[in-house]
Amino acid sequence: MNIKRDKIRKEKFKLSTKLFLSYTVLIIFIMMVGSLAYVIASKAITKSFKESAEESVNMLGEYIEYGLDTVMTEVSTYLLDDELGFYVDGKITGGDLLSYYNKQKTNVTNKASVNSFISNIYIVSDKASSISTGKKSVDNAYSAFLKDEKCSAFSSEPNKFHWFGKLESFDSLMGIDSQSYALRVTKGFYKKNAAVIMDIDSSCITDILVKLNYGKNCYVAFVTDDGKEICQDGIVTNSNQILGAKNCLLLSRKIGDTNAVVYLQIPNSVLQSRVDDVKNVTIILVLVACLLSVIISVVISSGVKKSVKYMTDKIQVISEGDLKVRFMIQGKSEFADISSRLNQMLEGVSTLIIRAKEVNGKVTDSVQNLNKSSNSIKESSSYISVVMSELENGMTNQAEDTIASYEELEALAESIEKVADETLEISEIALVTEKHLVDNNEAIDELSIRAKETSTIMFEIIHAIDDLEKQTKQIEEIINVVYEIADETSLLSLNASIESARAGANGKGFQVIAEEIRKLAEESKESTEKISQIIAETSHTAQHATKTAMDARQTIERQEGAVGAVYKSFEEMKLKLESLIRIVSEVTGNVSVMGDKKGETVKNMESISSVTQEAVSSVTLVNESVSRQNEEVINLTTISAEMQNHIIELEKAMEQFII
Repeated sequence: MNIKRDKIRKEKFKLSTKLFLSYTVLIIFIMMVGSLAYVIASKAITKSFKESAEESVNMLGEYIEYGLDTVMTEVSTYLLDDELGFYVDGKITGGDLLSYYNKQKTNVTNKASVNSFISNIYIVSDKASSISTGKKSVDNAYSAFLKDEKCSAFSSEPNKFHWFGKLESFDSLMGIDSQSYALRVTKGFYKKNAAVIMDIDSSCITDILVKLNYGKNCYVAFVTDDGKEICQDGIVTNSNQILGAKNCLLLSRKIGDTNAVVYLQIPNSVLQSRVDDVKNVTIILVLVACLLSVIISVVISSGVKKSVKYMTDKIQVISEGDLKVRFMIQGKSEFADISSRLNQMLEGVSTLIIRAKEVNGKVTDSVQNLNKSSNSIKESSSYISVVMSELENGMTNQAEDTIASYEELEALAESIEKVADETLEISEIALVTEKHLVDNNEAIDELSIRAKETSTIMFEIIHAIDDLEKQTKQIEEIINVVYEIADETSLLSLNASIESARAGANGKGFQVIAEEIRKLAEESKESTEKISQIIAETSHTAQHATKTAMDARQTIERQEGAVGAVYKSFEEMKLKLESLIRIVSEVTGNVSVMGDKKGETVKNMESISSVTQEAVSSVTLVNESVSRQNEEVINLTTISAEMQNHIIELEKAMEQFII
């Protein structure tokens, strides 16, 4: 009992361990899935954030490029103004000079106020005073503009747009603050010492940069080619702060041909803060899932342990022999199903023990009856042994007599076989003769048929010769007609000759035709005469053939009579031979019956001999079996006594069960 209890406890420990390991593996997988989801989400968020930032920087750059394009358009408008070209070339003088200056002064002021990208406009020349949005007008401003070392590229190609971040010497000349503009564009008049200069308002650039807002600590700057830097706060510096930053995402967009660049600097902490939200949500979900798994595992484990403990206690009571115990677990769980099956098993075991007790009593009675029957069998076996010995002697004598009869029957069978063989030879000869008669009859039939066919053919030949004579006569009639036609043709030819002679020279052609007709008529007569000779010969041959055919017909009729007589003789011979074959067949049949009966008799004698020998062997086996049976009866008596002892032990064993 203790060994069984230890096994149950061991199984219970294994089940708890399995449940713990199962849920531990589940928790590990939940954590792995959470980590994987976080990694995938963080990569997707970072990628989406970068793509969005790049698109924003590109859109901002395009917007600035659009504004700068409007500024370059305004510069081109001034350069194409012929009247302004006269002014900068010094061709406007006198009273018109002041009037035009004031008009253009107002014009550039209005242009700067209308276009938000323009802060200042300068029209500088060495031959006229400068026109600008400022209050100051300067002479020889174009030469002063060229003195700055940054304007060397402009000096070589003045008819192209040139961009500057700052020109300090020109700013001091015009009284302009360098921080008031972000970028300066200039282009010279064609073949004139003059140029149009426009400043891009730094506040406009700042307003555009402010729109690119990606959160705290993000830095947006507009950096010119010469190092001027404008940030979203409106601060203009030369520190190149944005290019020295570390641990940041740096995006840039070049602005057209200005060589200026818009930079967006996003610290990695900003990207991380966006990913941290996903990280926190993922951690919370994973922790909740793990907590639920732990709670579920604890609840299931406790329920399983409780059910297992209840069932092991009940099984312990059952193992001590109390079969009245029943498992009372309710519900639809597997343990309830197991308890129901165990209750059914206990019912079956109880029923089995009750039936075993009932059967035990019956077996006891049967064992007693078996002892009585074994004694009776023993006495009967002794008597059977004596009778079998006497029967064995009689069967041995019978076997010897059967062998002698079998030998005599063999000699008779050989005589019958000789008669059967001779009868078969006679039958075969008669059959061969009959076959020859049949063949002869068939030949005579064939000869008779051929004679009739020959007679028929002769009749057809005679009719054909008659037809030939008739056709010969018809041909003779046709030949006569041809003769007449030839004579008439000759007469016509003669008449044609006469008429052609009368016609003289005009009738020569007709004379030739008449001559040809005459020759044709003569040839027709000659051919007709030949045909007449052939027909005469054919008619003579046909008459001779008719006579020969009539003679052949008479000969064939005599042959038909002879064939009929021969055929009748063979028919009579065939009838007599068939009678002989029938008699021989009857004799052969009787001999065959005798042979068959002989075979059956021999087989019967062989069967009798075999049966007799088998009977002798069987009697011997019966004697041996009776001897063994006596031994088995003795063993049966011993076994029944042992069975009686086992029944007593079984009764003692079943007494410990409580039903």
